[in-house]
Parts: sequence; structure tokens; C-alpha cells
Amino acid sequence: WRVMKKLALYIHIPFCKSKCIYCAFCSFVAKKEQIKKYFKALGKEIEEKSAKCKDYEVSSIFIGGGTPSSVDGSYIKKIIDLIRKKYNVSNNAEISIECNPNSATKNLLKFYKDMGINRISFGVQSLFDDELKFLNRCHNRLDAINVINEAKNIGFKHINADLLIGLGTQTIDRFKEQILTLTDCGADHLSCYMLQVEDGTTLQRIVQNENVLLDEDACVDLYQEIINTLKEQGFNQYEVSNFAKNNGECKHNMSYWDLTEYLGFGLAAHSYFNGYRLENTSNFDDYVAGKYQIQEHKQTIDEEREEFVMLGLRTKNGINLAEYKNRFGMDLYEEKKNEIKELVNLDMISINNDVLKVNQQYFGCLNSIIIKLL
Repeated sequence: WRVMKKLALYIHIPFCKSKCIYCAFCSFVAKKEQIKKYFKALGKEIEEKSAKCKDYEVSSIFIGGGTPSSVDGSYIKKIIDLIRKKYNVSNNAEISIECNPNSATKNLLKFYKDMGINRISFGVQSLFDDELKFLNRCHNRLDAINVINEAKNIGFKHINADLLIGLGTQTIDRFKEQILTLTDCGADHLSCYMLQVEDGTTLQRIVQNENVLLDEDACVDLYQEIINTLKEQGFNQYEVSNFAKNNGECKHNMSYWDLTEYLGFGLAAHSYFNGYRLENTSNFDDYVAGKYQIQEHKQTIDEEREEFVMLGLRTKNGINLAEYKNRFGMDLYEEKKNEIKELVNLDMISINNDVLKVNQQYFGCLNSIIIKLL
């Protein structure tokens, strides 16, 4: 009998029906032949990397994209079956898949559930048709409401909806209305992300000419209202952007924040394994030719230390100062005594039982707090 290390797996499916204006992810509209080639290469990569994972137990599998629900369900089933065959998958592993509201049909959702997927994440982004049209989303309000109801009826216990914060048309009342609608439908997890203007996106070009986004102060006010509304609905904010009810926290995301090792498969996927940060190619032709990896970087102690602080402070658990000392041979409290005292006096952070955490009402200023402690 031996204790196995925990491992999370991420599978990237880069295919979409159309490109959203804010999207900087590696995703594109593909032909059938490309999809076929891609899944063949993906299977090979998964198989090849399994040799290094004999001492690991897979605690979560996350199938993201792109839009995994835009491809035939049989492709997804083959990948999950292969992982189960080649890796030590825990009996209670969380298996998640991202879906678009308009491509996740009743039959497809049932098929997912039958193959063992137990958590579903819908890219809702907004429940207002004017905002969805602006974002170039290919679903409407009704699609989103119907698909969440459908997933609940089929028996998915954990259902996430993604929402974006920062559109100029958003008001506190409108945002509250969509939160209450989603929670009424049966979503037990909400991910509320600040809209980022990424280089090379359509949104970047629009923003240069038009004022279409909320300013920073309005975003912070809206974010605070989201926290309050979800708290009233019985949701626990366990990370800066993530809220869950009835223990519906996403195990896979938590593994990133607590620095569990993970392997990413597919185009442009990242991994953190055996002290290395690894990156796959985003070139489709190279990937299907079996040239997966383009970068391998051995983490320095300083990089690990920074990640420990940055990722830990994003969560409600904060950072354990004794673990920090044990892990890095340094005393964060002594190193940053003045900064910590200042932040405690401002009520931005608190320290209890050797755990330093950001006070919830200051999550909106998280970056400035992290900078002081690095």
C-alpha cells in the first residue's frame, strides 16, 4: 500500500461555432477532418504522458475550450475512456465539461452523464440578449435558462454558469436579476469574471473607438453587490471570482490554487508537473504531427514562493504562514512585518491561527494587496 500523489488533468478542445469578441483563447471554427485529426493526436499525447503518472491518482478531469459541446459526444467519451484505462482515476473524481447553452442538447447532456461526467459548466456570460449580441455569443437568454433546467432535470448535481462583469450596459439591478434567475434554475456555482481586454481581440478594436465598458469604480461597486447578493442566496465565496452552494466548489480549480500538480493535454495547454511549468504548441499542424511541447521551465524557489502567495490570497483559505516557512525556509511575517501591520490596520487582511487571508470586502483590491506582500 502506498500514498499516491494527487493529479488534476485538463483537456483542451479548441473548436467553436463562432469567435466571441473578447476571446483570446486558442480556439477556432474547424472542419470535420481537422476535428478527427486533432482527437487522434490528443489520444496519443494522453497515452504517452501516462507513463510518468504511475504514482499519481487523478482527482479531477476538466474538459475545456473552446466549446467541447460543439463536437460529437463520442469523441469526448473516447478520451474519458482512455484516461480511465491509462491513469489511476479516483472513484470520486470530479469530471467537468464546458458547454455552450445552444450546443448542449438534452441527448448530449444525458450522454455526458452516462459516461460519468458529474459537473457541467455553461458559458452563459449574460442573460440579456442585447449583451449577448454585442459579445457575439451564439445563444440567447432562453437557451441559457432552458439548458440549466434541463441539466438539473437530467440529474447533474453540480452546475456552473460563467458571467462577465464590466459591460457598459450592466447595472446593479440587471446583474442581480440574472444572478437570481440562474440560482432559481438550479445553478449551484457561479463564476463571475472581470471582462479583460486582450490583445488582438475584436473587443480591443471596439474599445479603441467606443466607450463600451464600465469604469473601474463601477466594476468594483458591481462586484461588491454580486458578493452580497450571492451571500444572501446561501453561496460561499471560496475564491475571488467563484461562488458555490451546498459544497459545490470546483475541485479542479481548487487544485490550481493550492499548487496541486496538473497535466494539460491539447493545443496550447499548460502543465505544472514535477517542479516544471510546461506549455504545448498552439500551432495546429505541429500538434497533429506529434510535436506537442514548446516550452519547459524549471520553477525557481522565488517563483514558487510568489505563486504560493498570489494563488493562496485569491481564496477564502488564504495562506498558511507555517506552511510557507516550512516550504521555503523563510518567515513571511518577519520579512513583510511593516506591510502586514499596515494592511491589518486598514482591515484589508486578517491573521488568525497562523493563517493570513484577505478580508472579503477587499477582494476588489486584491492585486494591490498581493504586490505589498511579494
